[in-house]
Amino acid sequence: MQALVVITTVGNEEQANLLARELVARRHAACVNIVGGVRSVYRWEGKIYKDSEYLLIIKTRAEEYAAVETAIRELHN
Repeated sequence: MQALVVITTVGNEEQANLLARELVARRHAACVNIVGGVRSVYRWEGKIYKDSEYLLIIKTRAEEYAAVETAIRELHN
């Protein structure tokens, strides 16, 4: 088994809890750590933004990566 850590951010605690809960419930992740208080600076559509976000550390297996990515795309706002 090859373990992976997938990292993503979301904009609020509700979204973080939803995504974490669904990934674990669907058995795509063994565990998801939610880290609050993250400040992100990023470029989006030609502009630079600075936002407070929640960091999700998703612990999974390599064979589950595609399912994790699909779930993030489905559930992420």
